[in-house]
Amino acid sequence: MKRFQKILAVFDSEKRDWTAIQLALGLAQESGGQLAVVHVIPPLPQDIPYDLTGMDDLKEALFRAAEADLEEVGRKLPDAGIEIGRRVLWGHTAMELSRMVLTEGHDLVMKGSGSRKHIPGQFLGSVDMRLLRKCPCPVWLVKPGAHKDVKRVLATIDPMGEDDSHAELNQSIIGLGLELAAMEGADLHVLHAWAPWGRSLLRSRIRSEEFSEYSRQVRARTAKAMREMLKPFDDLIPVVNRHLLEGDPEHVVPEFVREHDVDVVVMGSVGRTGVPGFLIGNTAETILRQVESSVLAVKPGGFVSPVELDRDS
Repeated sequence: MKRFQKILAVFDSEKRDWTAIQLALGLAQESGGQLAVVHVIPPLPQDIPYDLTGMDDLKEALFRAAEADLEEVGRKLPDAGIEIGRRVLWGHTAMELSRMVLTEGHDLVMKGSGSRKHIPGQFLGSVDMRLLRKCPCPVWLVKPGAHKDVKRVLATIDPMGEDDSHAELNQSIIGLGLELAAMEGADLHVLHAWAPWGRSLLRSRIRSEEFSEYSRQVRARTAKAMREMLKPFDDLIPVVNRHLLEGDPEHVVPEFVREHDVDVVVMGSVGRTGVPGFLIGNTAETILRQVESSVLAVKPGGFVSPVELDRDS
């Protein structure tokens, strides 16, 4: 994945899972790019007993411990022939990482996924979701322990988009999926979930034959758009790996991931033009919260981060 030249990887001293950092190192080595490893210390809680120790002394101790953790990372990572930058930051993880991307021009953020308090049926934590909403560059949320044997990569697309930015996002998703699959020696699958507009409304108001014909026409039009979108990739993506499935994407995508043991999902987090940091509806967030795999989320062209550099958001 040579397009990523300046990678930012996040180290969590409590989880102590090195999967994301090890993968980031491999990417940086392959691309000849740069790697920075960051440890973010969260704000101190309001109810901490400051009478037991001075706040400045406590902050200094936390800072030194974080620096020691990053030094341990440097010692334990294999020699990849690249310089690894290390940085300790204070603040909220999503906000500080986004600020660093904005100020230093990183083109990929990699972070271990999941929250410390696992919620059944929810596989990304609140920090993950905030990072996806705010970060101006692609975000790779790496499932702990993953990527030791990647067999399947899934690229989720929408061939029915009407504007150029939508088409560019689809092309970026497919391209990244191909690069990742080639790097890992994995199979790439491409998926679009479709459903006829007004399905529940129309089914009860028109004859079943009319509704069936309407659905057939919608599927035929969607299939044609998908074929045209994937035509440049005919030599790279087998027909058997192209999936046009009926149903709502928030149900279809997670189910496909589970049934096909997908290791990484490449998908778009689509922003509304002129509205910084928002996803279209709840579909993307619903999918992201349910998938049990690593996720590489791609921003559309023109995405505006809600993070401001001169003050907190």
